[in-house]
Amino acid sequence: MVPVGSGLFGFQLETTIFKPPGDGPFPLLLMNHGKAPGNPHFQKRARYEVISEEFVKRGYAVVIPMRKGFSQSGGLYVDGGCNIEGNGRAQAEDVKAVLDFVLAQSWADKNRIVIAGQSHGGLTTMALGATNLPGVKGLINFAGGLRIDNCAWKPSLVDAFANFGALTKVPSIWFYGANDSYFNPEVAAKMFAAYNGAGGHAKLIAYGPFKTTPMA
Repeated sequence: MVPVGSGLFGFQLETTIFKPPGDGPFPLLLMNHGKAPGNPHFQKRARYEVISEEFVKRGYAVVIPMRKGFSQSGGLYVDGGCNIEGNGRAQAEDVKAVLDFVLAQSWADKNRIVIAGQSHGGLTTMALGATNLPGVKGLINFAGGLRIDNCAWKPSLVDAFANFGALTKVPSIWFYGANDSYFNPEVAAKMFAAYNGAGGHAKLIAYGPFKTTPMA
């Protein structure tokens, strides 16, 4: 449980950390989780065992924070309605607080950081990347975005990525599938064009259908 803030405004964020053997310092992968339907407090703690194992084998420490209002983390989930950019930036503030805590540990390499995220965590990753934190070398966006029913969420999502791209100096790589039920190839292509068109440095891997069922 990572402490954030102090006094009446303080809370804790549930965080999973995987490390290789030894004392480090280890390069960091900070992995951001998605958002399941329903109450975020009922969402299970994210562990991402497969990606964590692959990065730990390569000498990385993997840090997976549950953001405010998710799982056992304190506070309330910030719901910005159709303001998807604002939502992403609010999520990024929680992740930045956990990263600050981790970078104060002796085992963390402050100069070699990769930030990654899936779905809502991908949006969070791109929002955090736009702050150009020292030591961050790259961003990984796995089907990133946020779908909000009953509003014009697609244009809001594209605008959010354009604004992130205008600010972000570090490169990113994006992975989107053809059968993604939220962010289909048309939506992904618009986000990608908006991001790079505004000055971002992203590479899109459109890998086609993932397995045989729609992705969510």
